[in-house]
Amino acid sequence: MKISPVKITKINYNKPLNRIQKNKPEKFKNDFSFGSVSSQLQNIMLYKKQEEEYFEEFINRKGRVTMEEYEEISKKHPFVLMKAQKYCDDKLKMNISPQVMATIVARADKYLKMKYKNSRIISMGTSPAPLCEQLSMLGHDVIFVPVTGIRSLDVEKHNPEEIPALKYLIDYIKSKNIDDGKQNIVLDFTCTGMSLRAMRDLIKKYINVGEGNLKAVSLNDVLNRAFDDACLIEKLTLDAYFDSLFLGMPEDVSNVPHYEALERKFTRYNDKSFAIRTENKSEKEIFKEFENSSQPLARAYALCTMHEYTKLSERNFKI
Repeated sequence: MKISPVKITKINYNKPLNRIQKNKPEKFKNDFSFGSVSSQLQNIMLYKKQEEEYFEEFINRKGRVTMEEYEEISKKHPFVLMKAQKYCDDKLKMNISPQVMATIVARADKYLKMKYKNSRIISMGTSPAPLCEQLSMLGHDVIFVPVTGIRSLDVEKHNPEEIPALKYLIDYIKSKNIDDGKQNIVLDFTCTGMSLRAMRDLIKKYINVGEGNLKAVSLNDVLNRAFDDACLIEKLTLDAYFDSLFLGMPEDVSNVPHYEALERKFTRYNDKSFAIRTENKSEKEIFKEFENSSQPLARAYALCTMHEYTKLSERNFKI
């Protein structure tokens, strides 16, 4: 039998043996570095800066807040909602919170839709404006009429041809085509009801609206009826709202300015007041101011109120 020789590999004892090492996780090796952490922080800071700029741009836009704006922000800019809430918390002072206003809005919306079919709300001045802005976002047909100090108006005595500011007001209402067959609900918060009656008489005299299509309604009465079956806590929110109206606070969260239709004969506002003045302006310029007037706090407040209303509606739906 023939034996074949076996070749044996020579071992080099001076060469270190290869040790088996456990591989580090790829994610740990790739992600954990000071460079990547710094990059993430930079991205967060950039995002925050962009959202803060968006918030500043939003609250300084002209005009009232729209549902489209709210939906855009709620879906894509949650940071802006938080920023708006903090802004309101810091500046609201004696005004009711957006959470309380949302309860008022929910009740008013339900009552008005049930009580007045195919109707239009003519919101008078600053008092009902924060509430009516929300109603407009919820689909109500609302016209916002800036007017102050009209309680002393006598439609038989005051001639619009002699009082330009009054003529501008009448022309502005005419431009809204309120003689289209809808029922017009002139709405205002009332103490004596004189301003509400004066506006009704003005429309009746100068605008071709049928007797059955024009109704003067007190905001107080609307809300008292809307809260008839409310629980004690909800009725307390209504009391808080009425207190804020009596104190004249809504003007701070209203996107409708003061406008003295009788040209400062009874009330005067300084240059820093949220008011429209007629001096050296054309009718077209005044109408544009009517449409585009807004305040940063009022826009933030409207945004937060709609967000609170949405949350309230979702809770009620689940219940």
